[in-house]
Amino acid sequence: MESILRSWLTALPDDPTSLEEITRSFTAVEWSELLEHALFHGLIGVVAPHVDRPGVPEEIRDRAARRYAISRAFQESAGRSLERIAGMFHESGIRSCALKGPALSARLYGDPAIRQGMDIDLLIEPGDFARASAAMEDLGYAGKSQATVDYLLRHSHHLTFAKPGVPLVELHFHVYAGFGVTLPASALMERAVPYRFTDRATVLVPAAEDEFVYLALHAAGHSFARLIWLYDLKLLVLRNPTLDWDGVVHRAQNARVGTAVGYAARLLDDWLSVPLADVAGTLLPRTIRRGAADVLLPFASRVSSRSPMDNLKGLLFTAMLCDRLPSTMWLLQHHLLRSVRRRAHRVAPQVLPQSWSG
Repeated sequence: MESILRSWLTALPDDPTSLEEITRSFTAVEWSELLEHALFHGLIGVVAPHVDRPGVPEEIRDRAARRYAISRAFQESAGRSLERIAGMFHESGIRSCALKGPALSARLYGDPAIRQGMDIDLLIEPGDFARASAAMEDLGYAGKSQATVDYLLRHSHHLTFAKPGVPLVELHFHVYAGFGVTLPASALMERAVPYRFTDRATVLVPAAEDEFVYLALHAAGHSFARLIWLYDLKLLVLRNPTLDWDGVVHRAQNARVGTAVGYAARLLDDWLSVPLADVAGTLLPRTIRRGAADVLLPFASRVSSRSPMDNLKGLLFTAMLCDRLPSTMWLLQHHLLRSVRRRAHRVAPQVLPQSWSG
């Protein structure tokens, strides 16, 4: 069924008529499986409108409409949250840049509620991060435990804030931390451009070249487990016909994330027929680690649960996409040791340092 979804995403958005041919002989069971896969891959908002047509069983059309309505209600809530938080930051003189989420959906999909997502991501200037975190708490959002916060500030790129009844918010203090490197906020924020999200809220969004690198890293960092992340990249390419590919290559190589970005470009070419073979060829070296990533991809990208085995498969895959061997080795030992420490702390919390719980 995943290959069927890839075929749909290859045809969309320019050739919707071919979708009927792809699923012409589908049974009700196959339609049901397609909907479940679309939901898992974050594509229900993309797929549902094309299911509502003659020839599709009525029960399937009704189910698709219900699933889409639920997803749309959540995304509309996310849009309202983004508007409220972005407005609060603006009034407080805090610059924020929207990564993914409703602002990306509005720009690439034409509707902030189409793209299925679970949270809101905002990049904050490092000098404003403490004020932004305090402002989130003033709005009733709660963060993680201090041990987790301490760990994330050292090794991650965002802190998560939760509030009952509304989507999670991730405040980024770096653009990205992974593959053995950290992408600082400063350069992306300097190149970001204003986007009028609603009548009451304007947010910054990344320049197209920065956004391609970021979205590629996000997809690679999650082992390409959901096709929505590659479809985001396809739409970004289509909506920006003058995108500076030399700039993309330069930024990826300078940040030492060329392998991960190149791998995303290759999958876009292989899976969704986006003509990026030259970009992939420039960024993606032929190494033993790349070969290992190819072997691991079918296992790492099919996440069935959040089990330790799934986490290990994802870790091994992403470690193979580091630009440098020392980064691969550091990434593996760091996450394996962290896992051991956390498990040990759960067994003996009174004996081991609280920092081991983070």
